[in-house]
Amino acid sequence: MLQRQRDEVLNVSTILESLFVVEIPQAARSEARNRIANVLSIGLKSNKWYRGKKGQYSLSREAAGMSSAA
Repeated sequence: MLQRQRDEVLNVSTILESLFVVEIPQAARSEARNRIANVLSIGLKSNKWYRGKKGQYSLSREAAGMSSAA
């Protein structure tokens, strides 16, 4: 998802909604959200992408920087 929208800043909810249908059970949705957040955190630590505002990520350093400054 991040690779397809390289210059966009995406939040965890947007990524979750693009991967799963809205009708999944709440418990499964919560687990998926936690796993997505974990993967994003690991990628951030590995310098694979950048964090903008809390819970927002991008492959573009500039986009993430503009997000956190807003």
